Amino acid sequence: MLWFLSRSRLQRRLRADNAKLGGMERSYAADNARELERLRALVSKLSDQDLGSMVNEYWTVAGVLGHMAFWDGRALFLARKLQRDEAFTASDTEPENVDWINDSTRPLIHAIPPRQAAEVALRIGMLLDDRPELDCLLAGDPTHRWLVR
Repeated sequence: MLWFLSRSRLQRRLRADNAKLGGMERSYAADNARELERLRALVSKLSDQDLGSMVNEYWTVAGVLGHMAFWDGRALFLARKLQRDEAFTASDTEPENVDWINDSTRPLIHAIPPRQAAEVALRIGMLLDDRPELDCLLAGDPTHRWLVR
């Protein structure tokens, strides 16, 4: 499984994947930057009341943003492991069913004041935006669907 590979082996794989993809492995970076800017514009327009509005029976707008921050934080943790040249371990893999994680974090996420949840989502999104160490994972390898934002 790929998450056990060292960074150097991941980099060799990236070069091979890059050759297959014709140099398109960074296409996600422009998309992420554009979407982050859209998120920034949206959050700046939303009132605190808007952020507290229910999206569905379980989540508020701020809760959804906090949920994004939670999973982006996970991706940031994994990116930092790569940056430190640490190999992934079995405990780094995402379980097939994450419903229990989402359900158990929801009350904690909703305990964060709505404006702060929105700001944290933006900050973590900015930290993740265009991180070169993510290239090893985002070069078209479907086994890394769990890291793509």
